[in-house]
Amino acid sequence: MTTTVLDQAFQHLAAEQHQAAIPLFEDVAINPPNQEAGLKAKRALAIVYLQLGDIDRTIAYADEVLHEFPQDLNARFILISAYSNKLDYPAAYRVAHSLGEPCAVTVPVRMLHSYCQAT
Repeated sequence: MTTTVLDQAFQHLAAEQHQAAIPLFEDVAINPPNQEAGLKAKRALAIVYLQLGDIDRTIAYADEVLHEFPQDLNARFILISAYSNKLDYPAAYRVAHSLGEPCAVTVPVRMLHSYCQAT
């Protein structure tokens, strides 16, 4: 079985070698062999940049995933985390609200729950 570029990128990510994973994910995101691989690469880039604290890139990649596949729950939760890390709780709330019952959704930030209770 051959190892794909995407597989290699995930191996680097699993080893916490973010800087080695990023260009591989970017290559797949720019030239995906299929839509699923492109979405996986963009979603992974959003996660990597969230882990690295680059919130603007996180939001950009998660938005790209949602533009191509609006039902992607992982991209929505990544956005909730990104906006919460940016202390933009109204934006995090809007993303959570787009899931349906925002205050029933488990999100990784207590402040978002407080915001939901206050509105």
